Amino acid sequence: MDPVEYAAINRDQDLESQRELFGLSFPETLGTSVHSKEHYTWKFLNFPNSPSSYEFVARENKTIVGYYAALPYKYHLKGVGTKLCGMVCDVMTHPKMRGKGIFTKIGSYSTKKL
Repeated sequence: MDPVEYAAINRDQDLESQRELFGLSFPETLGTSVHSKEHYTWKFLNFPNSPSSYEFVARENKTIVGYYAALPYKYHLKGVGTKLCGMVCDVMTHPKMRGKGIFTKIGSYSTKKL
């Protein structure tokens, strides 16, 4: 059985760990506004759509080891109409967990939920 659990993000409990993982995954953002909670809020909580974002995490022992996010866009398809779809962004795997299938598993879990 996989000791990693996959779920929708719980911002109240997961945001600190998500920001830590962001810094590990994108170290070039450390010390910049892109690494701030304000940037996260702008990007994922203020997007002009409903919902404003889709976010999923992979946890091992209550620590976030993977993250998968998508921003909702409305696409107009000829003959089909308007459909809401997620544009994937900020997909991350903890450096110590790379090579263990986290990226593949969180991607599969997230797209099923989308």
